[in-house]
This record gives sequence, C-alpha cells and structure tokens, in this order.
Amino acid sequence: MSYGNTYQLYEYVQMALEKGEKLTRLRLEKKGRELGVTDKREVKEQTEFGLLLHAREIIKGKSPKEAYHAL
Repeated sequence: MSYGNTYQLYEYVQMALEKGEKLTRLRLEKKGRELGVTDKREVKEQTEFGLLLHAREIIKGKSPKEAYHAL
C-alpha cells in the first residue's frame, strides 16, 4: 500500500473540476497510480477532499441561498 503524493492528486481533482472535465473512478485511480497513490481508499479520500475545496471556492462570500444555487 502506497500513499505517494496525495497533494498532487487532490490538486489534479480541483484543476479538472475547474476545467469541467468528467472524472470517473477509473480515471482517478489511474491518475493516482501515476502519482504513486496505489491505495484505492486514499484515492477516494483525496478526491473527496479536492471536491470539498472546490465547493468551498464556489460558495466563498455567498449567502446560503446563493451558495445552494451556485453548487
């Protein structure tokens, strides 16, 4: 089990979301392996973290109603 460079993985997720790229489980696991992250659970957790950070950027400075509609 290797965790490799998890920082690069969640950065990749954030950039892909900003570009509007479609992310699939298989694509994320492949990217994880390229970055040395072989643990599927770690890939999942870093993907979730990247999604969380992206969502926070979207809703920053918005009211709850505006944030809901922005997401």
